[in-house]
Amino acid sequence: DKSFPYLAITLRDEFPGVYVTRIPSEERFKGAKIYGPFTSVAALRHALQLLQRVFQFRTCELDIASDDAKNRFFRPCLLHAIKQCTAPCANRVTSTVSHFAGKLVDWDVINEDYTNHEIMDVLGRDAMIDWFKLANKADPKCRLFLNDFGILEGGRSSAHRQHFYESLKFLQSGGAPIGGIGIQSHFGAVLPAPTEMLGVLDQFSEFGLPIELTEASFNLDDRQLQADYTRDFLIAMFSHRNVHGIMLWGFWEKRHWRPQAALFAADWSMRPHGQAWLDLVHKEWKSDLNLRTDASGSSSARGFLGDYQITVSLDGKSKTATGHLDHDGDVITVTLE
Repeated sequence: DKSFPYLAITLRDEFPGVYVTRIPSEERFKGAKIYGPFTSVAALRHALQLLQRVFQFRTCELDIASDDAKNRFFRPCLLHAIKQCTAPCANRVTSTVSHFAGKLVDWDVINEDYTNHEIMDVLGRDAMIDWFKLANKADPKCRLFLNDFGILEGGRSSAHRQHFYESLKFLQSGGAPIGGIGIQSHFGAVLPAPTEMLGVLDQFSEFGLPIELTEASFNLDDRQLQADYTRDFLIAMFSHRNVHGIMLWGFWEKRHWRPQAALFAADWSMRPHGQAWLDLVHKEWKSDLNLRTDASGSSSARGFLGDYQITVSLDGKSKTATGHLDHDGDVITVTLE
């Protein structure tokens, strides 16, 4: 009776797939082992969930043939990520992540979990910790982030912001190797005051993790207001000790989800807020120093944090070195021969 559920185990795959079906005669099950019929599909699925903890068989039907070009960028199912499946796609996970290992600086492991929580609803929030551990194992040197929007907008007691705070607390207390906090920073009709945003940054600094503004955009029709707010936002973020980076969502009108927010118009002309960005990031916040050494050959200066190129010249000879200035300062020795 086709109305009863059957169990089909495919044998054609490198790793067997196990499926519940009411039509075992389907072409996709040709050559498969068929068991049944069973009286209850619910009981059958429950039994499979229990068995999967031991045997970790495959349950997806994705074509994951390694020579299939259309699946070159295949994204493995979450069952593997939480170690409930060791199907052939496991090798795809390893090979893809290994390919980029050492090339990524930061990785948003989980993005927007306040609005996109369907997976956690099914698997439980502990899966979030597992994903961070999996990512860390694949690339231990990459800094792993939780990222979300709506954090700087609105009042300090907003539900979205509180959820973000609780998620960070949950991950950190659960042993997830989280290395940073990503705050998207999309602005439009709501323009919080710099002092309010600094208070939010203070709140999230409690975790002792670096904060990055990961998708900054300023979607305003008033060009002067847009430029002024961009300037004020950048200065406020730059002033906070725990902010380690500011990244734009995009910069060109033709390649921006909010065209009005782009720094450059479609014809590549600079908009006023684009000029505000360049004036601060590429001019005011770059240290251009000319110094003389003392009798011992030493010289010191204060500068903005970041990477430096230092050129030393004496009697027609020059040598260039690089250094990095952080909160602790730096000492760079250059020897002219």
